[in-house]
Amino acid sequence: MTTMLTAVPFRDDTLLATRTDSGDVLVAVKPVCVALGLDWKSQQLRLRRDAVLSEGRVIMTLPSAGGLQEAICLPLRLMNGWLFGIDENRVRPEIRDKVIAYKRECYDVLWQHFQPPVPTSVPTTQPLSDASGGDEILELTDELSGLPYQAMRAWMDMIRLAGRLKGRNAALAMWERSPLPQLPGATVTPSAVEVEDSHTAHFAAEMLTTAEGQSVPFAAVYQAYERWCRQQREIAASRMAFSRQMRALGFVATLRPAPIRFLNVALV
Repeated sequence: MTTMLTAVPFRDDTLLATRTDSGDVLVAVKPVCVALGLDWKSQQLRLRRDAVLSEGRVIMTLPSAGGLQEAICLPLRLMNGWLFGIDENRVRPEIRDKVIAYKRECYDVLWQHFQPPVPTSVPTTQPLSDASGGDEILELTDELSGLPYQAMRAWMDMIRLAGRLKGRNAALAMWERSPLPQLPGATVTPSAVEVEDSHTAHFAAEMLTTAEGQSVPFAAVYQAYERWCRQQREIAASRMAFSRQMRALGFVATLRPAPIRFLNVALV
């Protein structure tokens, strides 16, 4: 297979990847090894020995200044499987933080890069901000467009089960925690929200401060929230639920220009 790879900036490195005609994103593995300072021959051996990674790896022929060269690529869906097989406690101390950063962020950066751009306008006779659910759609398109069908079915099954066992509020609370779109006009009572997600308010009180005229990207706040939840041994809410909870707490976000940002605040 001969194709051109796209350069994707990540931190101070450049990742190489491409989307195939079938829609799969393939990532060249060697540039990641070089960026992390890993021994390429050892990682090639890992790819051959692992039953799942060996089935998924693809040899691509790439044009270069010296002629055509072969590159080993992995489907994006397998990248975390390979990265998480790297034990950060066994690598050199100077690259440990970088390995951890790749495990946390590499998949999301590549996935976001190959998503279709969000339209800057939608055909409607209403202003977008007044359209029913317009803001929610703009804010969460990137997450919902990549949600696998099986994942949606699993969430729906859990929501139905919660409703049968504990009633409407339990089902709505479960929906709030899911990455599914919000149901128009359906909200959980305040007491249920407080019980389910009170740690969001604690996070905001500890990790955000008022900063007039400043703003913070939603992605940065959510990453800080996830880290805080791991430290507190809390279960992090989905990006959608977290966004709604932050607005309920009085935080103001702007949708345009992208990326989404919280206004008049700063991370501590």
